[in-house]
Amino acid sequence: MKPLILPFLLLVAVLLGFGWMNGRFGNTDFLPKKTLREKTLFFESKVDLEMGKEGEMDLMANYGSAPVTGFKIELVYDPTVIKISGLTVNRDVFNKLIESSTDQNFGKVKIEAMSNFAAGTLKTGVQKLATIKMTGLKKGGMVITGGRRPEVTIWERGNLVEGDFEIQGFKVSVK
Repeated sequence: MKPLILPFLLLVAVLLGFGWMNGRFGNTDFLPKKTLREKTLFFESKVDLEMGKEGEMDLMANYGSAPVTGFKIELVYDPTVIKISGLTVNRDVFNKLIESSTDQNFGKVKIEAMSNFAAGTLKTGVQKLATIKMTGLKKGGMVITGGRRPEVTIWERGNLVEGDFEIQGFKVSVK
């Protein structure tokens, strides 16, 4: 019986150390930090909606090498869980709104905008593209994803070029 006590105590110590390193006991210094990849479209605000209540989320772009000067994005969502009640483009950057539409029957959102500002005055890095307002319709969860490949125009080396951006899915919960 005594030979089993030492390995058992060692196993318990290893499990406690592993739990401590993974932040289960309040230590978060060793947790990996989420890094944002370049040429990514993502939603910044975490949305936990309640039925009948409105919330909003910001559609963001991340590219540190050049400013985003235009975009055409189609998003797909579950229209039985949420209702998109408004789309607002960041007018500080994109002063020409080409299309802003919501199809509540099929759960599609289309946003297209361009900037007529001088590209040298636009910032690089994380940039807000649009704000989407939504209302929770029924309890549940869903993921907002890209309906097609996003078309993002960037100003690179004096030319407007097509950036190869990808969009990350975004989970929305309705309580």
